[in-house]
Amino acid sequence: MKSRIICCKILLLVVFISLQGFAGDNGTWKMIKDARGVKVYSRPYPGSDYKELYADGYEVVPFEVGVEFVKDCDAYHEWYGMCKELYVIKKYSEREYDMYFVLDVPVVTDRDLVVKVKSWWDIEKGDGWVTIDSMKSDYKKDSGCVRMPEMHGKFTFKRYENDKIYVKYWLHAEMGGSLPAWVVNIAATNHPFLTAVGAKRNVHKKQYFEQAGRIHGKQFVQAE
Repeated sequence: MKSRIICCKILLLVVFISLQGFAGDNGTWKMIKDARGVKVYSRPYPGSDYKELYADGYEVVPFEVGVEFVKDCDAYHEWYGMCKELYVIKKYSEREYDMYFVLDVPVVTDRDLVVKVKSWWDIEKGDGWVTIDSMKSDYKKDSGCVRMPEMHGKFTFKRYENDKIYVKYWLHAEMGGSLPAWVVNIAATNHPFLTAVGAKRNVHKKQYFEQAGRIHGKQFVQAE
């Protein structure tokens, strides 16, 4: 009887420890950077050696102007972090296109992939998103780069006030190749930060304010 009780206690202890570990893997985001109005977080991703990351922040810009910024896929390479190449290879509509991407992380300079980009927005609700998902493609398969096995990302942007939006960018990617994951995890932490800072800069282009003004029949004033 006593041995049975001891066995039960050991079993309960093992289950408790397992649950604690599981909660930790899926749960707590750790802030790794806070600068220039952007906060960056990371945490382990279940079933992967590579961490998931996200950055968020606020920007003083009308939501309608943010939508025009999102539409301009030909300029994504100007602000997307650690990007050597990024361009449209097939456009289905202003809300869906396939893009070719070459990564430029300091320790990982030979990775590429093709991604499906989809976007949605609702002007009245002040809500929108952009998804980025890797896809199988033979485009430039002989480029000499290592094709990344998987990548998923999502931007969400919401009207916070009349002249301000809240933006969040989440990402997880499987890099492939032989580099240790811990090396890549360290090098990649700057990607969401550079992406957010680049977007905060580019969204203030005069052309986006003018386009939003023409579409909505009102004047949008750039913040000084």
